[in-house]
Amino acid sequence: MRNRSEAAPPPLRSSPPLRETQIPIVDSAGAVVAWSSEPPEVVGMSLRHRQAEALLGGAIDCAYLELHDPDEAMAAGAPPSWSGPWRCLVIAKRR
Repeated sequence: MRNRSEAAPPPLRSSPPLRETQIPIVDSAGAVVAWSSEPPEVVGMSLRHRQAEALLGGAIDCAYLELHDPDEAMAAGAPPSWSGPWRCLVIAKRR
């Protein structure tokens, strides 16, 4: 039991709320056409993602892409104060 003259410990700081990071799905020009919270699945030697395959019309791969739009960068995981391009993994149609 704590003596009443002892100071109480400082309250714990709460962490900022976690944001759900989305994975961009991009067309052949590199434009974001959709977003997914579900990652692709490795099946054998292939990546599979039903939503992306249906949207892009075929097999998919993952690639790095720089996002220049601040809202897109934030959705893809950039911190709120980020400025400049955000490089992230995207789901793209297999070439």
